[in-house]
Amino acid sequence: MPLKKITKTEILEISLEVFRKNGYHHTAMSDLATACNLQKGSFYHYFESKEKLMLAILEKTQSELNENVFSLALKNLPAREKMELLLKAFSKQMESCILYMKIKH
Repeated sequence: MPLKKITKTEILEISLEVFRKNGYHHTAMSDLATACNLQKGSFYHYFESKEKLMLAILEKTQSELNENVFSLALKNLPAREKMELLLKAFSKQMESCILYMKIKH
């Protein structure tokens, strides 16, 4: 049976969902590998430890916040408008996280 290709981004998204469901400390690398339809050894090819995987998830989250929210702080706008824009963008980012969690459960 041919192996399904999976990207690192897909692994991060799937792993985040597994962590949300089970909790970080109650999730084993074998749980993550199974969720990604990978053998445990293949999963280690992408991430050598659960800690490195979580670090990659946090870096991805930080990158998304930088791109979608914090970058707005650089706009040349009056302080009040800038704050409103930041709060709306942050709220939208959080809503998409909540919606993602609801869809997946």
